[in-house]
Amino acid sequence: MTSRQRLDDNPVLRMALSCAERGWPVFPCLWDSKVPLTRHGYLDASTDPDQVTKWFARHPHRNLAVATGAPGPDVLDIDYRGPAAHGFPALRRLRAAGLLDGAAAQVRTPGGGRHVYFTGSAQRTAHLAEADDRPDVLRRKHVGNSREDVGRPALMRAGG
Repeated sequence: MTSRQRLDDNPVLRMALSCAERGWPVFPCLWDSKVPLTRHGYLDASTDPDQVTKWFARHPHRNLAVATGAPGPDVLDIDYRGPAAHGFPALRRLRAAGLLDGAAAQVRTPGGGRHVYFTGSAQRTAHLAEADDRPDVLRRKHVGNSREDVGRPALMRAGG
């Protein structure tokens, strides 16, 4: 099997290498899970194409995780949790205001939401304080305290 065939047959490897080429460290997790398959989780994340290929080439069913915050991306997490917690109207307002123009990529999440990726910063907050009482406010955040974002490789055109 050629390396081109391996990439064509393995969208997770293709996406992992694409993220690594952007300078976004990645690591494998159990399929459909946020459980890391490396000893130290996001601390083991890598942009080295050889390491990324070892993790994903023979394991197309592994989940792809991206370590967030510089050098990785910051992530805007949009959820839909029913009418009381519906982030998509706020997403439309952000898009209309031009605040998504700098997005590098967007991914649909398994729960029906969306993650919007931006160039990483040194930001360390888990979420915007005002969002605690406002379910319609979107959160640009490091996902959880573990500084990782996990999702299937379904990148969309930024702004899409």
